[in-house]
Amino acid sequence: MCIVTNKAITVDVVIFGGGIAGLWILRSLRIKGYTALLLESKHLGGGQTMASQGVLHGGLKYALNGKLGESSEALRDMPGRWKACLEGVGEIDLTRVRVRSDHQVLWSEGKVASRITSFFATKALAGRIEKPGSLPPALDHPAFKGAVYRLEESVIDVPDLVRVLAEPVMDAIAHYTQLTFSGDGVVVDGVQVQAGRIVFAAGEGNEALMAAAGAPGFPKMQARPLHQVMVAHPELPPFHAVCMGAGTRPVLVTTTHENAAGSPVWYLGGHLAETGVTRNAADQVLHAQAELRRLMPWISLEGARWRTLEINRAEPATPDGEKPAGAYCRAFERFIVCWPTKLVMAPLLGEEVLRLMPPPTGARPVLDLDFPRPVMAEPAWGDL
Repeated sequence: MCIVTNKAITVDVVIFGGGIAGLWILRSLRIKGYTALLLESKHLGGGQTMASQGVLHGGLKYALNGKLGESSEALRDMPGRWKACLEGVGEIDLTRVRVRSDHQVLWSEGKVASRITSFFATKALAGRIEKPGSLPPALDHPAFKGAVYRLEESVIDVPDLVRVLAEPVMDAIAHYTQLTFSGDGVVVDGVQVQAGRIVFAAGEGNEALMAAAGAPGFPKMQARPLHQVMVAHPELPPFHAVCMGAGTRPVLVTTTHENAAGSPVWYLGGHLAETGVTRNAADQVLHAQAELRRLMPWISLEGARWRTLEINRAEPATPDGEKPAGAYCRAFERFIVCWPTKLVMAPLLGEEVLRLMPPPTGARPVLDLDFPRPVMAEPAWGDL
């Protein structure tokens, strides 16, 4: 919502980035009475958002070194916060978002089953993980000898989430092609937009926006790459799981989706995707095939279709290049720079942006914007 007068718009805040971070911030601001305009140069949910597996992490996979570290604790309360929203009693109503699974399973190869069992029996994890009542279909085979635990971490449909967040506020979302920063706002495709605050929530796009804005003190950005793998086969069972090996990082993180024809697609991340940045697409597929044969030889993948997806995780630079422990949100003069670092952290960003905002001006909302609307991005597995 904004005021439109002869190609001039006045709002409390301009938000750059139509992914989950920007959309969540927009919804949070609108609920509190701010006039806001979200600007997206490509597609809603493009980039990192649509590449997400949709896991609402509670941080347990970051505790697999045997202790609950900073990253694990930063995520601890996030599943409950999202659950409230998905049930319609949280800060944003997400009742129309499809929950693909209300939990994940954590499973291990047989040779490390005892170590995993000992770890999850510790007092530090009491009440956060339990044995499942039965094995998931993907592991229900006599050849499986590993350990299995239930993780209370839901998996949601990310395209649904983008749609549900965007639809009530499409009047405040615009697609743009040309941008310059002015002393009191931005000029977007020839329209002067005056704004008290400007929020950068564009993921990897923040780097170019910060350079164009030129305010002193902006943080440096780092990009950590992933090379995800997708496999489509009509007989794949639903499987939302984290596989642990001998190390402290998940060997494989699996979520299940459907292509446009309704056929199941496994979307594979974890250590496979992290190390896959050193392999080309063909070699990454071969590596994924070998891993699945090693871990789950009873799953038939004959005739399966394969694809890979290279994506960068954008975040503030850290001294050691490792992932930041939590979400990042800082003010620099009239600018606010945000990276959620993980999809599940989006509610924290909305909260932090509100904390950094002055009171809303109370400008009268006008619903008719003379801007085109961005279209929604498609998931990479849609046509697999």
